[in-house]
Amino acid sequence: MQTLIFGAVTRYTPAEVNIYIADFSSRTMAVFGNLPHVGGVLFDGDDDRIGEVFELLQKTLARRKSEFSEQGIGSFREYVTQKNDCPAILFFIDNYVAFIESYEQHEDALTGLSREASSYGIYLVLSMNNSGELRSRIRQNFTTGIALQMPDKFEYEAVIGDRTEIIPEGRTPGRGLIKAPLPVEFQTALCLREEPGMSLAQSLRRHFAAMTSAPGEGVKKLGDTLHSIGFDEMMARGDVKALNADMLALGLTTEDGKLVTIALDEEFCYTVSGSGQTGKTNLLASIARQAKEKGAELYLFDNADGELEAWGIFDAAVTDATGLFELMERVMVPEFSERNATVNDARDAGQSVVDSMMGYRRIVFIINDMSAFIRAVYSPDMDMSGFVEVALEKGREHKIQFFAAVTPDDYADMARYAAMRIWANWARGLHLGGMFDQQGILRFEMSAADSVRQLPPGVGYACGSDGKAVKVITPKIDR
Repeated sequence: MQTLIFGAVTRYTPAEVNIYIADFSSRTMAVFGNLPHVGGVLFDGDDDRIGEVFELLQKTLARRKSEFSEQGIGSFREYVTQKNDCPAILFFIDNYVAFIESYEQHEDALTGLSREASSYGIYLVLSMNNSGELRSRIRQNFTTGIALQMPDKFEYEAVIGDRTEIIPEGRTPGRGLIKAPLPVEFQTALCLREEPGMSLAQSLRRHFAAMTSAPGEGVKKLGDTLHSIGFDEMMARGDVKALNADMLALGLTTEDGKLVTIALDEEFCYTVSGSGQTGKTNLLASIARQAKEKGAELYLFDNADGELEAWGIFDAAVTDATGLFELMERVMVPEFSERNATVNDARDAGQSVVDSMMGYRRIVFIINDMSAFIRAVYSPDMDMSGFVEVALEKGREHKIQFFAAVTPDDYADMARYAAMRIWANWARGLHLGGMFDQQGILRFEMSAADSVRQLPPGVGYACGSDGKAVKVITPKIDR
């Protein structure tokens, strides 16, 4: 098993292979525990972490089933030829009999995983003394076996699943049979030559000392709970640095620390929902800073006491109807008008609108007080409601994006205005602070218990690719 693990971690990156190990034998597997590929090395008595790894494997299997089905993909092998966001997961159990004696409650889960998981990139590797130690309902799901120093020919045949006349030399450790594709005798390689005066474990530790990963690239460690993340910490992650120009990072999933992103070219009116003091302004600041660093023009509407203008990153910031009217007249009306011709030409020609807009600079409009914004739009002294309504209804794909903080009261109070209703109809966004049932714009699939659960500031729900709610922690940003 050490050789298999060593080969996996030296040949593949943590983005390609994630490993979990249950060591119920010699307890020598701990040497792999700090590798970025390895989510945990488990021993007898690690009840919580063993339960956690089974929960993780079953949730991952369910999620991949849904995602593969939606995309018309039939197997993990097919998926990885098209995308690179789905690592193989290897679960090693060294001394299966000892494991199942202590954790018999997980045998049904193992049976289910052995039957279905390999099609979705989740693989089980079990060690035992002979094939009879594995119940038939699980054994029948394993197609590959390696037989080492079995007592007789029949045991060799039972393990490799084929008949053979080959009997390996029995006095050499690591000597055995494997099907490749016919039964052949082979010699197991040591994972590493021991350095002079050092044990294998010491040699491995020295070898692994230089094997590190950038923030965000390693597998989430079992038992680690993500309570918070800073903006700079998030931006230092390798997966954030690798994002395309139109992609922004919203935060990390609380379950496995995976990055949650949005593609600006696919968004238009994006709601940052939540009651007061739930982190909406903080998330808007994070979005604004990332957009600015990627070259966007930034515009802000806020109330007179708002915090965001002081960041000094906006091309213009306004707080009332007069300022908004001037900004619309000077920037938004001419930009929408010019871009509209390009968008219509591309659509008429059957061309990519995104490609046609490459020559335009992106515009991101941040609204930190939705009620004040709607009241300004419908100010009786300024005639801009008609333009704003049309822009919000038909302005998608113009390389202009709106992000707005919206409380449940904002929506309830402003829904009498057409602009608010048009905005809500886009139904795109993220909800912070829990109590999801109190808002009326976003529609995520979640349990009744989750919909009424209160969450800490900065923690909320985004919509996963399958339409189900994903719990997200957003970065804390300091000016």
